[in-house]
Amino acid sequence: MANAQTIPITDSTALQNAVDSNTSSALIDSLPPTLQGDSLENRLSVLSDSLPPQPLTDSLGNPLPLFADSLGGFGQTPPFDTPGGFTAPSGPRTDLSKIDVSSDSLDAEVSYSARDSMKYDIANERIILYGNASVTYDGTSMNAGYIVFDKKNNVVEADGIPPDNPKAEREPPNFENGNQSFTAGKMRYNFETGKGVVYEASTKQQMGPGNEMFVQSGKAKFSTADTTATADSKQQEIVYSKDAIFSTCNHPNPHFGIRSKKQKVIPNKLVVVGPSNLEISGIPTPIWLPFGAFPIGFGAQTGLIFSNNIDVSEELGIGIRDVGWYFPLGDNMNLQLTGDIYTRGTWGLKGVVPYRKRYKYSGNLTVRYNSRRTENSLALPVRQNSFSVNWSHNQDRAAHPTNTFGGSINFQTNNDQQRNLNSAEDVQRSSLSSNVNFRKIFPGKPFDLGISARHSQNTQSRQMTVELPNVNFRMKTINPFKAKKPQNKGKWYEKIAVSYNMNALNRLTGTDTTFFEPQTFEQAKIGIQHRADASAPFRLFKFFTVSPNASYTEAWNFTTIRRRFFDELTVDTTTIEGPSGESLTVLDTTSYGIDSTLFLRGFEPWRSYRVAVSVNTRVYGVREFSRGPIRGIRHTINPTVSFSYTPDYTEADYLRDFIFTNNSTGQLDTTEYSIFQNSAYSGAPRSGPAMAITYGLNNNFEAKLWSKKDSTEKKIKLFDNVSVNGNYNFIRDSLKWSDISINGRTRLFKGLTIINMRASYSPYDAIYTNGRASPVNTFYLDSKKRLFRFVNASVGITNSIRVSQIRGLFEGKGLNSSGGGSSRRRSSGGQPGGGGANQRPGQQGPESLWDVLDNFSIQHVFNIDRRRIREGRDTTTISSHSITIRGNLKISPKWSITLGQISYNFKDKRLVYPDLTFVRDLHCWEMSMSWRPTRGTYFFSIYVKPGSFLERLRVPYQKNNVDGVNAF
Repeated sequence: MANAQTIPITDSTALQNAVDSNTSSALIDSLPPTLQGDSLENRLSVLSDSLPPQPLTDSLGNPLPLFADSLGGFGQTPPFDTPGGFTAPSGPRTDLSKIDVSSDSLDAEVSYSARDSMKYDIANERIILYGNASVTYDGTSMNAGYIVFDKKNNVVEADGIPPDNPKAEREPPNFENGNQSFTAGKMRYNFETGKGVVYEASTKQQMGPGNEMFVQSGKAKFSTADTTATADSKQQEIVYSKDAIFSTCNHPNPHFGIRSKKQKVIPNKLVVVGPSNLEISGIPTPIWLPFGAFPIGFGAQTGLIFSNNIDVSEELGIGIRDVGWYFPLGDNMNLQLTGDIYTRGTWGLKGVVPYRKRYKYSGNLTVRYNSRRTENSLALPVRQNSFSVNWSHNQDRAAHPTNTFGGSINFQTNNDQQRNLNSAEDVQRSSLSSNVNFRKIFPGKPFDLGISARHSQNTQSRQMTVELPNVNFRMKTINPFKAKKPQNKGKWYEKIAVSYNMNALNRLTGTDTTFFEPQTFEQAKIGIQHRADASAPFRLFKFFTVSPNASYTEAWNFTTIRRRFFDELTVDTTTIEGPSGESLTVLDTTSYGIDSTLFLRGFEPWRSYRVAVSVNTRVYGVREFSRGPIRGIRHTINPTVSFSYTPDYTEADYLRDFIFTNNSTGQLDTTEYSIFQNSAYSGAPRSGPAMAITYGLNNNFEAKLWSKKDSTEKKIKLFDNVSVNGNYNFIRDSLKWSDISINGRTRLFKGLTIINMRASYSPYDAIYTNGRASPVNTFYLDSKKRLFRFVNASVGITNSIRVSQIRGLFEGKGLNSSGGGSSRRRSSGGQPGGGGANQRPGQQGPESLWDVLDNFSIQHVFNIDRRRIREGRDTTTISSHSITIRGNLKISPKWSITLGQISYNFKDKRLVYPDLTFVRDLHCWEMSMSWRPTRGTYFFSIYVKPGSFLERLRVPYQKNNVDGVNAF
C-alpha cells in the first residue's frame, strides 16, 4: 500500500468548524495542489479519512471507544456490526446539501464493503477491499475476492486472488448490470464511461424461456451504454469478445460450441460472429462459417429449422429429415413447417400449428403427408402415398355461457402412422376415432342443438366411416299436463312425460386408400330420423313402479339400393394332355350370373312403433353379526318385468324387395332383401309381430367389515352387479323361451383386480353337429330331466397395478399412494422408421430398489372360455393370457431404460412387439438407442439435448421399417 499523505488539519473539531462556517473555502484552498482540483465532496471525504486518531464523542460528549483495524493499530475505522461490511457510527451528521458539487462527480452514490478488511490509499485516492468484496453503483454491482476502487478515475479493478496473498481462496470476479452478467478471471470497469474489460470471461445470455447460452472468451470489452447514442436515446448493452466460444453447455470446458476470433453480443437481441468453426469436445471440425448472426431475444421469431438428422436407408437412399421453417403467426398462433427428402424419390411434409387464446380456447393441429417410393420384386418403382391429420381443440369454460365447441380428430389414410412410426402404441393401434362437437343450449327452454363430425377407422380392415355433419335436435322430457301450481298429490295425467329427438346425418364409407375418390361421395348415405317417446309412470301398491311407454320412429332416407341379377354364364376353359398325348378341353361353369347392386337417390321413408309396460321394485335382505370381522351382509335385489308389442312388418312392401337368381344347378331362386340395408338409417324392421315378456333380476352384494386397529366399520362391495335376463315371445311358433343370460362383475383390492363372468343356459335340448349346437323345440327337462342345458361360460380376470402402489402398501400408505418416483417420456417416432420413446435420466441417482422400479406398470390379462361341443362333453379353452410391462428403469444417475412395451403371450408362447429405448446422459449431450426386434428396426443417435441452439446437431444411425425384417 502506498504511503498515506497527511492533511494539515489536526482534529475533527477543526474539520467540523470548517464545514459549518463560512471559512470552508479558505480552508480547502490551503490543501496541497494534488487535492485542490477535486470536487468539494471528495475533498471533504479525503480530509475525513486523513485525520489522525482522535477520541470520538457521542451527542453528550462522552468518548467513544477505538476499534482495532485488521491491518494493525487503532483508528477511526467503524466497527463490524455485520459480516458483510462496515457501518458508520450513529450520531448527528453534517448536512452537505448546501455545498456545491462538481459536475465531474458521479451521479449516484458508490457503496462498497468487504468481509476481511479495507485499506485507504490517500496518496493515490484508492480503496482496496479484501475478501468477498463488493462495489455497487447505480444498479451496477461487482463482487470478487480482491477489488481496487480508484476514486479519482472512477475505475474498479477486480481479481479473484489478492496479488500480495497468492495462497488465498479464489473468489472469481462477478459483474452484474441489468440483464448482463459476467464471471471472469480479472475485470476492469469504469463507472463514468460505462465501459469495461474482462479477461477469461464467462457470461450467460437468455435465448428464451428456459434456454440459456454461455459465452467464454479470452478477452472481452463491454459497454453498458452506447456512447454513440444521444442523451435521449435508450441505453444499449454491448459485448465485444475475442477468441470466444459460445454454447448452451454450461460446463467449464464446453463439450460443443462455435469458436470464433471476434464476436459481438447484444444481450437478449443478437450474436454476430466472424469466421467461426464448430468445435466438439475441444476438437475443431471441418465445418466453417464465414460469418453468422444468431437471434437470442425472447418471443417467437421466424427462422430456419435445421435438419434433425441424416438418414441412410437401403431402400430409400440418403435422406435429410425434419428440415424446414418456423413462422410466428401472431400472438396466439405459430406454424412449424418441416419436410423430408430422400435421394431415391421418397419425400414428406409436416405442418404443426399450436394455438392458444387465454380464457377462450387452445389447441394443436398436425398435418402430415408422406410419399414413399420403393421397388417391387420386379425392380419396378412403386409409390405409396399416405396422409394423416391430428387436431385437438378445447374451449375454455368461461368462453361462452350457452355455446360449446371442442373435440379431436385422428384421421389417416393408407396406415400412415403404422407405416411411418415405430412405437408400440402406434404400430398396435387397431382403430382410430374422431369426434368434434358444437352444442347450443337455449336458456329457459327444453331444447338443445348439437352438431358433430364423427369418424371411425379400422387399421386392420382399412374400412373408414365419416359422419359429416351429424345434427341432433332434442327436446328434453317435459310434462305437458303438469299443473302450474304443484300440489301434494297431482292427477295421474300430470305425470305423462313426452320427449322428442331429431337426428340428421351424412355418412361416407370406404377404405382408407380409396376414400377420397368420387365413388365414395356418390354413394353418400343421407337421411333424417325422428323419434318421439311418451311415458306415464305411477306407483302400484306403494312398492311397485309401473311405467307404460310408447315410441314412434320415422326415418327419411335419401339413398337406397336395388339389386339386379344379370343372367350370364361364366365358364373357365382348361386344356389338359390325355394319356395318348391328345389334348382335352375341360369346361367349368364358375358363375350363373352377376348380382349387381345399384345405388339410387330419392325419398324413401320407413316407420315403426312399439308399446310396452314395465314393472320394477327393489327388495333388501340384511344379515348382521355381532362378532367377527364381518359385521353384516346386504343383498339388494332389483327385479324388472316388462311387456312389449311390435306389429308385423313382413308384409310392408315399402321395406323389402326381391331378386331372382340362378343357383349352382341353374335353377331359379328368389331372395328377399331390404332396400334400406345400406342407407343412413338401415334399422327398418323386417321381422314379424312380436309380443314378449322380458324379465331381469339384478343383484348387488355388500359387506360391512370391522377393523380392530381403529375400531371402525367400513363398507365394501362383494359383487358390483349379478344379473339374470331372458324373455318369452308369445307369437313365435317355436322356441318361445330365450336363453337365460347370467352376467356378473366384481372388483377386488380397490380395483386392482377386475373379474367379469358370463354364462348362458337354454331351456331347450339341442342337436350337436361338428361341435355346434342347434336348439330343438323340446324342453331339456322333458328329454334329460334337467331344468337347463349349459351353453357356454367365460371368466375374464384383469390385474393392473403400478409399482408405486405396491410401494405404498409396503410403506403403509395404501394403494392410492403414488410413490416417490416420476416419469418423463419424450416421443420421437419420426418419419420412415424414426426413433421412438426416449427417457432423459435425472441428475440424482436412485436411492433404493423402489426408486428404480417406481415408474413401472404391470397388467395381466387372463380369459377362459367353456362351451359344450356335444352331449355330456364340455371343452375349456384359454382365449387370451398375457402380461404387459411398461415404464422407465433408471439404473444409474446417467443411464435409463424405457420399456415402451414388454408383453408376453402365454397362449402363443411369444413376445408381443417389444419396444426398448436406452439413454445415456452425457451432460449437454445424450446417447440414445431404440430397438424393436419384432419390426426389425433400431435407431442409434448421439445428439445435443433439446433446448439448445444446436439441438439439431445429431449423429444418427438407424434401420427403417422399410429395411426391417418385416417391411411395412
